[in-house]
Amino acid sequence: MRERELCSICDRGKRDAEALIQLLVACGELDATSFESFGGLVAAWIESLRQEYVDIDLLASEHEQWRRGDL
Repeated sequence: MRERELCSICDRGKRDAEALIQLLVACGELDATSFESFGGLVAAWIESLRQEYVDIDLLASEHEQWRRGDL
């Protein structure tokens, strides 16, 4: 189990995340119709997250930049 935030900036270009964000922004509050769409979009977004992997080299590089104060 891991935690993941849905972010309109960080998730830009990720189809499943963008679809979910669009629904949340457009609806504000979910009614019965949008709630059905919400469930499907959340399931698709979660499945897309299962396909993501951490780039260890990039992580190490960014950590080093952070330690130096460059990030």
